[in-house]
Amino acid sequence: MLYLDKEKGELLMIITIANFKGGVGKTTTTLLFSYLLSERNKKVLAVDTDPQRNFTDSLLNTFKTEIDTSKNIYQACFGKTGARDNIQTINSNLDILSGTWDMVNFELAAKDLYTESAFPFILSNTLEEIINDYDYILIDTAPTTNLVMKNTIIATDYVLIATQTVPLAFESTKRFYEYLEQINTVNDDFELLGILPYLVGKSSTDNRFLDKYTDFFGEDLFENIIKSSDRVKTWSDEGITTDKPYDKKTLAMYENVLNEALNKIQITIGE
Repeated sequence: MLYLDKEKGELLMIITIANFKGGVGKTTTTLLFSYLLSERNKKVLAVDTDPQRNFTDSLLNTFKTEIDTSKNIYQACFGKTGARDNIQTINSNLDILSGTWDMVNFELAAKDLYTESAFPFILSNTLEEIINDYDYILIDTAPTTNLVMKNTIIATDYVLIATQTVPLAFESTKRFYEYLEQINTVNDDFELLGILPYLVGKSSTDNRFLDKYTDFFGEDLFENIIKSSDRVKTWSDEGITTDKPYDKKTLAMYENVLNEALNKIQITIGE
């Protein structure tokens, strides 16, 4: 769903980066999008729904800061204080609803507090409170198909599927694409932003699977891709740097992907 901020006269975007498979660039893409949009003076909320909270750790490593771990996405959804009291500031343009291992109990908490018909809308209702505070909300996800994922997809405007040019990732991406189609038959308020290949090398296998992605997904495949890079791998673990060799070149790859994503959104809005 697209929320209109009546005061700003702007559309607010919720973008989810997802896939069934781990290690395909979901967290790193969410990290870079959050960073780059905040650098463009956009007000961004980053939401970590993965119990492993790797995205939260990467963001804190990037900005060399700490947060209160008792304030998190689980408390925003099920605690007494709501979203606004659990959001924490990273810098003037970037806030976080941090991840927590408590998210493994999401379904149990839902059954205790909500009727079954309300299960898919817990996250969207949670975000409703603060939606007009931001230009973009970016959601990082765990590699699974549980109630958290369904909540995330229903809350979102656009889904970006991150993937790799390897057999297991290709099959997982097809299955996740089909999963989105199934949800779309029930709730069609979101759209596919595209399929983003991550850490693409120069081998014949990489080229073969890029061709397979093109044949299967067509124009849904991003034209810009994330090429294999030690810097990307380092960033996913240690956070973004801007003062080391190849930082600028690697940032440019993500700038190109982000620009393509935003152009896709503008085209969709225009339709």
